[in-house]
Amino acid sequence: MDYEQKAKLFRAPEELGWQLFARAPAVRFAAVSPEGMPILRTLNAVVLDGRICFHGGDHGEKLGLVGAHAVASYDEVVAEVPSYWIHPELACPASTYYVSAIAEGRIERSDDLERKARVLSAMMERFQPEGGYDPIRADDKRYAKVLAQLLIAELVPTRVSAKQKLGQHRSVAQLERVLEGLWRRGRAGDLGALRMIREAHPQRPVPAFLRGPLGSVLCVAPDARDAGEVAALLEGQYWTSAFTLERMARAQLGSSAWVVARDPGTQEVLASARAISDHARFGYVLDVIVRPDLRRQGFGRALMELLLDHPVLRGVHALALRTRDAQALYRSLGFTTSTSPGEMMVRLRG
Repeated sequence: MDYEQKAKLFRAPEELGWQLFARAPAVRFAAVSPEGMPILRTLNAVVLDGRICFHGGDHGEKLGLVGAHAVASYDEVVAEVPSYWIHPELACPASTYYVSAIAEGRIERSDDLERKARVLSAMMERFQPEGGYDPIRADDKRYAKVLAQLLIAELVPTRVSAKQKLGQHRSVAQLERVLEGLWRRGRAGDLGALRMIREAHPQRPVPAFLRGPLGSVLCVAPDARDAGEVAALLEGQYWTSAFTLERMARAQLGSSAWVVARDPGTQEVLASARAISDHARFGYVLDVIVRPDLRRQGFGRALMELLLDHPVLRGVHALALRTRDAQALYRSLGFTTSTSPGEMMVRLRG
């Protein structure tokens, strides 16, 4: 495959570029000064009205960007892929999977106080979402001097492009080895990368270790939407009666290890299991739940087997859980009734 073919293969929709700029913790801006000197700055920025905006003091080197034809860029490393996941001997297949965005255009200065207030408000919402300040308004005397003196500059794009290198050039077998490699390695970010890469290839077969009962797909990096659906499944269970849906959803997101089974069409969560752990000595399994109409179909076992193989739990010395009615399942997975000395003690908060 030549360079042009790969470039076309890795090209992504413009929409992804805007999404990346919108979530970027910082954006790189590059231009050439009137004197022909290169200018490169990494700045906090925000997307507003189809422009990429930043602020700064109305002096110094940032002013060199104003009026210039410039490029803004942002990229995220998804995963480092070692060569031996693809080939047992050659170093050539070693690669970095990533997503990136580039915007080209002219940087314009904004001197309109209302526009300045809008840009700064958007930046505060982006970087201080918890609030804790009075709204920024052009007619507020407390902000008037700052608005007048502050530089607000905006890149007005003539072209926005995006790229995602997520294994499109790999065969089905090679890509499956990459996904299995991420699962076995289990570094910080690897499970999120596994999900991102899987979702970039919806037409490719689901790897064997992620195939669940009744054609379901197992996910090892659930998100906030999944947390809400799991909370709804947990509502009314004997061990959750004291908790609100919001608290149960937060609990899912706070898990050390968490897996769900989804309907491949609707993406609805069908079952879930999670655990908390210190990654070495101890772990505790919680909230194993299956949608009522799908019980006794193998979901509980499939999720527990995957959870027990989770990178966080794989090397843990002891795992514990409590159950009133599923002892047979857990015994078949190696759990026994505890005979450890001492009594369990609990401290409750309101």
